[in-house]
Amino acid sequence: MTVDFIARETKDSSEYLWLWHFTPPAGLKPSMLSVGQLPSATSLPSEYEVFACDHLPETRFCPGMGRHFTNLSEQISRGQYSRQPSTVGNFGVIYGEAAGKLIFIEYVLNQEDLLSSVSWSAAIPLYGIPIPPIDNVHILHFGTNESTSGRYTVHMYFIPEETYLAWETEPPML
Repeated sequence: MTVDFIARETKDSSEYLWLWHFTPPAGLKPSMLSVGQLPSATSLPSEYEVFACDHLPETRFCPGMGRHFTNLSEQISRGQYSRQPSTVGNFGVIYGEAAGKLIFIEYVLNQEDLLSSVSWSAAIPLYGIPIPPIDNVHILHFGTNESTSGRYTVHMYFIPEETYLAWETEPPML
């Protein structure tokens, strides 16, 4: 695994990005699924809704990421978007989609979680579908320039970052 840190893009930005890349040991082939083998977004239950990227109301497609789905009624009832370490099943999970395929799973955590060395012992859920191998992980920080407090989003992608980082709009097919 390699880890890259990308500081804020502009002086006034309060977002930071850590990139984690997973590579197989020398001599082993990657165990990735081809894009065509990724689970369909239709495998999500009907209570999952698109949220995020409100500034793009027609598509809610986040450039360089994809669409975000979650069970908003669960999240609102808890007053937060997060996956707690004791949580099992799909509660608090955000799923990412592009061109009809599930391309990532996302957990949201706060600074206290990081300071307490949060760990999730339950398997990463995907509604009974075998989880595709994770290719890379992005950890984004949303907070102020002066602080590490705020929230952190952990996107675990099933596809290479050069694929989704190139998206300005919805890709035609995956």
